[in-house]
Amino acid sequence: MTLALIAAGEGARLRSEGVTVPKGLVPVLGVPLAKRTIATFVQHGITEVKCIVNEESPELELYLRETDFGVPVEIIVKSTRSSMHSLFTLAPLLKSSPFFLATVDAIYHPSDLKSWIDRCHQSENAEGIIALTRFVDDEKPLYATLESDDRISAIGDSAAGSEWITGGLYWFTPNVFDEIPVVEELGLERLRKFQEWLVERGYRLYGHRFGKIVDVDHRADIATAEEFINQWSGVAK
Repeated sequence: MTLALIAAGEGARLRSEGVTVPKGLVPVLGVPLAKRTIATFVQHGITEVKCIVNEESPELELYLRETDFGVPVEIIVKSTRSSMHSLFTLAPLLKSSPFFLATVDAIYHPSDLKSWIDRCHQSENAEGIIALTRFVDDEKPLYATLESDDRISAIGDSAAGSEWITGGLYWFTPNVFDEIPVVEELGLERLRKFQEWLVERGYRLYGHRFGKIVDVDHRADIATAEEFINQWSGVAK
């Protein structure tokens, strides 16, 4: 029950709008995004966290090292070109068993997370299960097309027009790392391109339907996320 947490983004859009703390420390209803993500996963059985933080966010690194999350948190400090490269940096820590992968900026209903985690545990032939949502509030959404059994048949430009987009939550088996050498040779640069590559290579990736997933990329998204949480929690958490 390992969570790979990518907290290495610069949060450039938030910074351009006056948010001065690293994205992982942006408070939503008073709770930093990194803490909210880890705590929610811990509530649903995660027993360890492997996290990558960029070199320009020492305050986030310090926060993660000093906070007791109830599970061990191993941290790699490295600035990377993209989320894909952050994942590849974490790969040596993730090769022993399937793992969950999340970014710090997604807000979702806990029941959706539980349903997804339960499905991942019960999967017998999937090599990846990706959270999907119909809620589109992104400049460049990553669309996914599903077959009748929920297998992803197309992702990215070839899936444009689908009602589903990826939501920043993934479960993978470690054999996806077999593709690292060829992906690096091809010069692919982003996690979305890695997902497209896996589908093209015939990996068995499936979609799991979530309700609303809010990505906190802009200052206005903080209010959207807080309103969403209050709709289902009734209280600030």
